[in-house]
Amino acid sequence: MQGAVISVTRGELFNIPRLMINGILNQFIMKAMTKNEDILFAELTGQMQGGVGQTTTVWKDGKCMNQFGTEGFHNFARRFFSWVFYSGKVQSYFLSWEHEGHLPPTEEITAYVKT
Repeated sequence: MQGAVISVTRGELFNIPRLMINGILNQFIMKAMTKNEDILFAELTGQMQGGVGQTTTVWKDGKCMNQFGTEGFHNFARRFFSWVFYSGKVQSYFLSWEHEGHLPPTEEITAYVKT
């Protein structure tokens, strides 16, 4: 879809408490995303080994994505629980880019974000 935006939020090296909090928060955020008509795709992945959590979303456009991120529960979670991403040994990646065509595989998206 022309004008679509892929957005990825990834955290690595979460300790167990942070990984659990991140997972719980993401479940609430994912519920809100499934009700949003401007989202085309949403996926939450993670693994205990390495303390990894990654959310990949595809939006109709960047304006819709920005609006979701700065309103409602996502905005509250982003501000109130920022210590989950910004303390300890956690490494965080946030990247959004315009995309046309088929959605690349998760592995390709992860490699792109980390690069």
